[in-house]
Amino acid sequence: MTISQTPTGDLRLYEVDAIGSTLRSASDILSEVFSAGANFAVLPVGRLDPAFFQLRTGLAGEIMQKFVNYGIRLAIIGDISSLTAASEPLHDLVYEMNQGTDIWFIPTREQLETRLSF
Repeated sequence: MTISQTPTGDLRLYEVDAIGSTLRSASDILSEVFSAGANFAVLPVGRLDPAFFQLRTGLAGEIMQKFVNYGIRLAIIGDISSLTAASEPLHDLVYEMNQGTDIWFIPTREQLETRLSF
Protein backbone atom coordinates (compact mmCIF):
# COMPACT_ATOMS: atom_id res chain seq x y z
CA MET A 1 0.00 0.00 0.00
CA THR A 2 1.21 3.46 -0.89
CA ILE A 3 -0.39 6.80 -0.09
CA SER A 4 0.34 9.81 -2.30
CA GLN A 5 -1.22 13.18 -2.87
CA THR A 6 -1.72 15.19 -6.05
CA PRO A 7 0.19 18.48 -6.28
CA THR A 8 -3.00 20.47 -5.77
CA GLY A 9 -3.68 18.42 -2.65
CA ASP A 10 -7.28 17.68 -3.59
CA LEU A 11 -6.72 13.95 -4.16
CA ARG A 12 -5.19 11.53 -1.72
CA LEU A 13 -4.39 8.28 -3.56
CA TYR A 14 -4.38 4.85 -1.98
CA GLU A 15 -2.43 2.45 -4.18
CA VAL A 16 -3.22 -1.21 -3.69
CA ASP A 17 -0.16 -3.47 -3.88
CA ALA A 18 0.18 -5.42 -7.11
CA ILE A 19 0.91 -8.59 -5.15
CA GLY A 20 -1.80 -10.06 -2.97
CA SER A 21 -5.00 -12.00 -2.92
CA THR A 22 -7.66 -11.62 -5.59
CA LEU A 23 -10.24 -8.99 -4.71
CA ARG A 24 -13.78 -10.26 -5.01
CA SER A 25 -15.62 -7.29 -3.53
CA ALA A 26 -15.14 -3.59 -2.94
CA SER A 27 -15.26 -4.21 0.79
CA ASP A 28 -11.91 -5.99 0.46
CA ILE A 29 -10.19 -2.61 0.08
CA LEU A 30 -12.66 0.15 0.92
CA SER A 31 -11.97 -0.15 4.65
CA GLU A 32 -8.24 0.27 3.96
CA VAL A 33 -8.90 3.30 1.76
CA PHE A 34 -11.01 4.94 4.49
CA SER A 35 -8.46 4.11 7.20
CA ALA A 36 -5.75 5.78 5.13
CA GLY A 37 -7.88 8.91 4.70
CA ALA A 38 -7.73 8.55 0.93
CA ASN A 39 -10.38 9.59 -1.57
CA PHE A 40 -8.98 7.85 -4.66
CA ALA A 41 -8.06 4.16 -4.99
CA VAL A 42 -5.55 2.87 -7.54
CA LEU A 43 -6.10 -0.82 -8.17
CA PRO A 44 -3.88 -3.05 -10.35
CA VAL A 45 -5.95 -5.05 -12.82
CA GLY A 46 -4.16 -8.23 -11.75
CA ARG A 47 -5.76 -8.05 -8.30
CA LEU A 48 -9.30 -8.28 -9.70
CA ASP A 49 -11.15 -11.56 -9.93
CA PRO A 50 -11.38 -12.55 -13.63
CA ALA A 51 -15.18 -12.59 -13.21
CA PHE A 52 -14.98 -8.78 -12.95
CA PHE A 53 -14.42 -8.62 -16.72
CA GLN A 54 -17.29 -11.01 -17.51
CA LEU A 55 -20.04 -8.44 -17.20
CA ARG A 56 -22.82 -11.00 -16.99
CA THR A 57 -21.55 -11.94 -13.49
CA GLY A 58 -22.46 -8.49 -12.17
CA LEU A 59 -19.21 -8.27 -10.21
CA ALA A 60 -17.95 -5.19 -12.07
CA GLY A 61 -21.19 -3.32 -11.49
CA GLU A 62 -21.28 -4.30 -7.83
CA ILE A 63 -17.70 -3.18 -7.16
CA MET A 64 -17.90 0.05 -9.15
CA GLN A 65 -21.25 1.03 -7.65
CA LYS A 66 -19.91 0.60 -4.12
CA PHE A 67 -16.97 2.93 -4.85
CA VAL A 68 -19.34 5.52 -6.30
CA ASN A 69 -21.74 5.19 -3.36
CA TYR A 70 -18.94 5.83 -0.88
CA GLY A 71 -17.51 8.75 -2.87
CA ILE A 72 -14.16 7.08 -3.54
CA ARG A 73 -12.80 7.52 -7.04
CA LEU A 74 -11.21 4.44 -8.61
CA ALA A 75 -8.53 3.89 -11.24
CA ILE A 76 -8.00 0.34 -12.45
CA ILE A 77 -4.47 0.19 -13.82
CA GLY A 78 -3.35 -2.36 -16.41
CA ASP A 79 -3.65 -3.38 -20.02
CA ILE A 80 -7.04 -4.93 -20.69
CA SER A 81 -7.02 -4.32 -24.44
CA SER A 82 -7.30 -8.03 -25.24
CA LEU A 83 -10.37 -8.26 -23.00
CA THR A 84 -12.07 -5.20 -24.48
CA ALA A 85 -11.28 -6.42 -28.02
CA ALA A 86 -13.07 -9.68 -27.23
CA SER A 87 -16.13 -8.10 -25.61
CA GLU A 88 -18.05 -5.19 -27.08
CA PRO A 89 -20.04 -4.65 -23.85
CA LEU A 90 -16.80 -4.46 -21.84
CA HIS A 91 -15.29 -2.13 -24.44
CA ASP A 92 -18.34 0.13 -24.18
CA LEU A 93 -18.25 0.08 -20.36
CA VAL A 94 -14.57 1.05 -20.28
CA TYR A 95 -15.18 3.82 -22.81
CA GLU A 96 -18.10 5.24 -20.81
CA MET A 97 -16.28 5.06 -17.47
CA ASN A 98 -13.25 6.83 -18.92
CA GLN A 99 -15.46 9.74 -20.01
CA GLY A 100 -16.41 10.44 -16.40
CA THR A 101 -14.50 11.30 -13.26
CA ASP A 102 -15.41 8.51 -10.82
CA ILE A 103 -13.94 5.36 -12.37
CA TRP A 104 -11.19 5.01 -14.92
CA PHE A 105 -9.51 2.13 -16.70
CA ILE A 106 -5.96 3.25 -17.44
CA PRO A 107 -3.24 1.10 -19.06
CA THR A 108 -0.26 2.46 -17.07
CA ARG A 109 0.58 4.33 -13.89
CA GLU A 110 2.29 6.99 -16.00
CA GLN A 111 -0.93 7.62 -17.93
CA LEU A 112 -2.78 8.00 -14.64
CA GLU A 113 -0.24 10.59 -13.49
CA THR A 114 -0.70 12.48 -16.75
CA ARG A 115 -4.47 12.41 -16.39
CA LEU A 116 -4.21 13.65 -12.80
CA SER A 117 -1.58 16.24 -13.82
CA PHE A 118 1.05 15.15 -11.30
